[in-house]
This record gives sequence, C-alpha cells and structure tokens, in this order.
Amino acid sequence: MNIVYKEKKSLKENIDWDTIKQLRDGLKLVRLITSTAKDVEGEVMGHCVGNDLYEKEDIYSIWDNKNRSHVTFEANDGAKTIKQIKGKGNAAPVEKYMPATVESVCEFILKGYKVEGDGENVGMIQYEDEYH
Repeated sequence: MNIVYKEKKSLKENIDWDTIKQLRDGLKLVRLITSTAKDVEGEVMGHCVGNDLYEKEDIYSIWDNKNRSHVTFEANDGAKTIKQIKGKGNAAPVEKYMPATVESVCEFILKGYKVEGDGENVGMIQYEDEYH
C-alpha cells in the first residue's frame, strides 16, 4: 500500500477532520483541520493543498464511505468565500461526484458563502465578476 494512503487511514475524526454534512450516495463533506490532513489531501488529489501553502486556509473535501477524497474546496470561513472547487489533478469534479459537489456548494451558499472561484466547475455562470 502506498505511504500516502497509509497516512490517510491514520487520520482521526474530530482531531484531523470533522464531518460537516452527510451527502447523497454515502458521501460526506468534511473539514480538514490539521496540516497533516491537508498535506495528505494534496497528495491523494494531486494538487497543491498542503505543504504549508494552505495552512491558514479552510479546506473541505468530499469523501466516500471509505474516506477516499474526490473533491476539494478551498474556502475562507471568516470572509465566507469559496475560492476553489477542484477534482483530482486540479480538474473539475468528475460527473459521478457532481450532485454531491453541487449539494455542498448550495450548503455553503445557504450559510452565506459566496463562490469567488471555479464556479464554472459546478455549472455556475459568471456575470460581472460574480458567480450565479
């Protein structure tokens, strides 16, 4: 087994990550708490979350029932913004996870968040520098 996946299995709920919401199809939206959790997310997903670059950012992820990552959100909870919505390798989330991704974005919006980046990755349109 790859060292990154061993590290992912060692992450502890309520220490390294919290479940924010149960989503459809056995998926869940989680908040990554520790730098270790963020580092592992970046490695597993093939993007730059972690490595101390996102230490102060609020990172959320959609995980399946085996705690495998499928979509990563970069947010700023203080400013109530979503900066990035990424699938593996910085691509848009794959179609299979789009319903849960849209559900998560809607959950953020209902809590007063504003999407500032990657709205097109979930079917939003940009008009006058705002996603709708």
